[in-house]
Amino acid sequence: MSPDRALRALLTAAAASLLTVGLAAADAAGEGSETLAPQFRGYSVEDIEPVFALTDHTGARVTERDFRGEWAVLFFGYSNCTDACPWIFGVVAEAVDLMESRAAIRPLFVDFSADPAKTGPLAELVDALHPRMVGLAGDRRALFLAGRNWKMRRMQRSRRPGETGLQWHHTTRLYLLTPQGEVAMLIDGTAGARQIAGAMAIAVARAEGRYPEK
Repeated sequence: MSPDRALRALLTAAAASLLTVGLAAADAAGEGSETLAPQFRGYSVEDIEPVFALTDHTGARVTERDFRGEWAVLFFGYSNCTDACPWIFGVVAEAVDLMESRAAIRPLFVDFSADPAKTGPLAELVDALHPRMVGLAGDRRALFLAGRNWKMRRMQRSRRPGETGLQWHHTTRLYLLTPQGEVAMLIDGTAGARQIAGAMAIAVARAEGRYPEK
């Protein structure tokens, strides 16, 4: 068996067991962890207005309505980040692959550092990260409105040795969106891929009526 085929087989087997693993983790944690709980650092899903008007990595103008009809996971960050963002890119892509047998989830990355008039670098990034990922960018006003609506927070930090330009601390939450465009769950983006996929599996099961709300 080729390495690629073996990896796909392993991911398929892992995905098939994720729902059971996710439910066990939720029961053990009492859904009190940041990874699984709908409440996240002072905000809940009810506080979020899940709308945006941005430019995708192909140069097309898009809004949240363009992604209705499919599950999606949206997150904010910086394509030039050397801190938390590279980790989040990796775990989101892995979690989406682990969920493949449960639901096809589209990753949506809102890039605060991309120039909406120059889509090439963002397109190269998302193409390398995941085949279904969509990169989103905008001018300062569009990004400000998106961050405000989704309760994304950021603040400038001091530069570390070797860094240039402005550096930012920002929230690392993931927003899992239902096919109806509603925020199903807030997930800690610094968690592991299996934890994130387990949380996604719980949300999908709930939406399908296979896991009761508490």
